[in-house]
Amino acid sequence: MARDALGWAAAGGAAALWGAADPLLRRAAGRAGGGARGLASAAGALGLGVNLGGTALFYVAVARAPLAAAGPVVNGLALALTAIVAHLLGEPVRLAIVAPGVALVAVGAVLCSSGTGV
Repeated sequence: MARDALGWAAAGGAAALWGAADPLLRRAAGRAGGGARGLASAAGALGLGVNLGGTALFYVAVARAPLAAAGPVVNGLALALTAIVAHLLGEPVRLAIVAPGVALVAVGAVLCSSGTGV
């Protein structure tokens, strides 16, 4: 039971980090002349570090939680958290488009995990 709990905690952490990484990388790419120069800056390094942290936590999640459930849950949460973090960083977020997409991903995650005993 503790093994699954650690896996689900890692899945939540991976989703949170991946959700934050996309807006951070977009912001970095738009700075310092844009493109590759922006990604080579300290802001770009922060975004890449956050992304790599999410990847490490996803590895732990996959090792300790059922893959059929962990994968869709992490990706669904990351999608929702990307919209939230982007909004917090001041990016325009069109909720009329994002909300139905997040709902459909949530339904898909439930369907994928329904047969895994989670």
